[in-house]
Amino acid sequence: MKTKNFEAMAPTVTTEQAWEQLAEALRQFIFQKVTDAALSEDLLQEVFLRIHQQLPTLRHPKRLEAWVYRIARNVISDHYRKRYRSENVETGLEEETTDAWEQLKGCLDQLVARLDSPYREVLTEVDLHGHSQKAVAQQLNLSYSGLKSRVQRGRKALRDMMVGCCQMELDKSGRLKGVFDPDECRLCKDESA
Repeated sequence: MKTKNFEAMAPTVTTEQAWEQLAEALRQFIFQKVTDAALSEDLLQEVFLRIHQQLPTLRHPKRLEAWVYRIARNVISDHYRKRYRSENVETGLEEETTDAWEQLKGCLDQLVARLDSPYREVLTEVDLHGHSQKAVAQQLNLSYSGLKSRVQRGRKALRDMMVGCCQMELDKSGRLKGVFDPDECRLCKDESA
């Protein structure tokens, strides 16, 4: 659903030009994801509001179309995330899930401490302290791609430890499935004994 000749006009594009050029393709793109015409229109308006607000921050005007579609995907994701949260709050699942994650955090430090040093170090910096992977790569004098690989391997090792130790299940997206029970966690039982 990409539009033709958009790259040629990208360096001087305005929000209005983006609307004229991309509105119909974005409308179809959004409708494929939400299949509700009224909601698609609302989300399309949100996309163009964000484009209007963020257009001055666009660093690569030649990549405007890809940037716009990324905004559209983010708006759609935000919609589903909000809907999921509101549905779970109504049923009380949000509270149970939040409690489960709070309980799981107690085990997380112990599990991270058991990782091999290179993985423990990068996961602590990137995931726990929130530093960017590029900054951590420079700090540790590693290539960016090398650090990304190390982070991914560390996350996999941690996930495997969590599933094995904490008797928890993950869905296909890697999210906690069901409710975490710290009484079933072998590590927590060992630490409390």
